[in-house]
Amino acid sequence: MPNPRAGATPTPLRLEPTVNDAVDLLERYAAADRDLAAELDRIGAEASPSQRVSQATVTRLLRLLEESLVPGVQAKADLDALPNSLRWAGLTRWAQLAVDRAQPRPVEATA
Repeated sequence: MPNPRAGATPTPLRLEPTVNDAVDLLERYAAADRDLAAELDRIGAEASPSQRVSQATVTRLLRLLEESLVPGVQAKADLDALPNSLRWAGLTRWAQLAVDRAQPRPVEATA
């Protein structure tokens, strides 16, 4: 299922893009990649040599294209248009956010 973040309406870049803009573009691009990998895994699990592609699979692929892949490709093009220094700063912050999300969080006691 497409990631809602991947298909989010792209925020137009400001005249002077920021590191946060680069982070948003990287997240959209990465989300599209994750969505595509998940769908390909799903198709691979469903496929057999004697089975044709179902209409449901085609419908899911078309929805994925519209909701995730096109915004992901646009994000990649926008990233490529950024200055290298801004791309690297965005990549650094995006990677740190990913590490922070992956860190285990302490369990809060409940009363």
